[in-house]
Amino acid sequence: MTYSYKVNSQMLSTDNQFVSGSEILELVGFIPVEDFDLFKRIEGREFEPIQLDEKVDLGEPGIERFRAAPKKTISFSVDDEEYETDEIDLTPVDIFNIIGLDSSKFYLKQIKGHMEISYKNDEHKEIRMLGHLKFITCKNEPTTVS
Repeated sequence: MTYSYKVNSQMLSTDNQFVSGSEILELVGFIPVEDFDLFKRIEGREFEPIQLDEKVDLGEPGIERFRAAPKKTISFSVDDEEYETDEIDLTPVDIFNIIGLDSSKFYLKQIKGHMEISYKNDEHKEIRMLGHLKFITCKNEPTTVS
């Protein structure tokens, strides 16, 4: 039997009925697992904390969703200015909201070493904010029609 569940916005499935909190975090790439809190939501109830070594029964009726959150704020920089968030995944639009710029007038580029990743035409792409990411803003140029 396959058990499907969601962690934040990511769908996962496993053949194992019982999984630990740390296994769930590792599967979605939240490493080191000690830096994150995990919560389960049972249909119609609030979120309940899950310990890293606690086994969760995915066959239990109503278990459908988990929420992972960093134990500390996540730092990132935009145009050499430091910002913080408590969200693990952000879109470029979310980042512009945090830094106070109009996302219709600018787009983001992520700087990874000597490589640039442009989000010009992908402003709703989720970006995993782990590892102190660096971004620059670029002004959208008006397009001309010939």
